[in-house]
Amino acid sequence: MGKKTEVLSTGAEVVRGLPDRFQPQAAAGYSGIIQYDLSGEGGGQFTVTIDKGSCKVESGLLGQPSILFQSSAETFSDIEWGRTRPELAFLTGKIKVSNPQEMLRYVKFFSKLQR
Repeated sequence: MGKKTEVLSTGAEVVRGLPDRFQPQAAAGYSGIIQYDLSGEGGGQFTVTIDKGSCKVESGLLGQPSILFQSSAETFSDIEWGRTRPELAFLTGKIKVSNPQEMLRYVKFFSKLQR
């Protein structure tokens, strides 16, 4: 069950809230760095590190990423809140993902946002 986190409205706020939605059991044995490059208002650059059952978010693009995710902050927020389908956003070029297969695995490590 997802956490009710309506206060997370901008892309940056959603990324910073990822540790609260992290499900360590789903990420068992996973280690990786995911970089978010979110353009526009409410965006920014962030690095999410998952290692040994923990998840941390830092500002900036740090280290060698397993995945680089690029989009507008608005598109990312819309995807996370279920207002935009990620597949459609990918196919129409609204998001760019350096490693789509890895991203499909990664997204399962987090509970869904609930309205």
